[in-house]
Amino acid sequence: MEKVRAQTKRVAAEAKERTVALVNKMNAETEVKYNEIIAEANLIETAIIANARAQAAKIKAEADAYTLKSIAGAEKENAEIVGQAITIEGSIEQALMKGSKKKRKHVQIMSRLDAMQGLASNNKAIIYGEQGGNLIANIETFKMVLGK
Repeated sequence: MEKVRAQTKRVAAEAKERTVALVNKMNAETEVKYNEIIAEANLIETAIIANARAQAAKIKAEADAYTLKSIAGAEKENAEIVGQAITIEGSIEQALMKGSKKKRKHVQIMSRLDAMQGLASNNKAIIYGEQGGNLIANIETFKMVLGK
């Protein structure tokens, strides 16, 4: 019986060794497979991150381009409006200059007429020199205009 017990122990020990070896083999294969999966997951993660960064860079570049285009368009539109305003301002100034010129001419004529009227009403005034004939013609014109 002892022999049977010894043989049973030996078979049990062999079975235990095979089981331990099989478990160790399975653990080693599982670890290798786990490491392969982790490595593959890391590659996929790296690819996803690289793709996301590329897309983000593309979107940012498009946004920057759109911003610059919008700013350039607004500046162009603003420049056109400023140009129109300057043109209008120039036209207004030109019209004012014409009006001012006419007003100055009128004031000048009126002051001459006032001076001539004062001279015409003064019976003791004596006119001599080269402008004398010219001045008398002006006084006569003034009299004709006023109807005196």
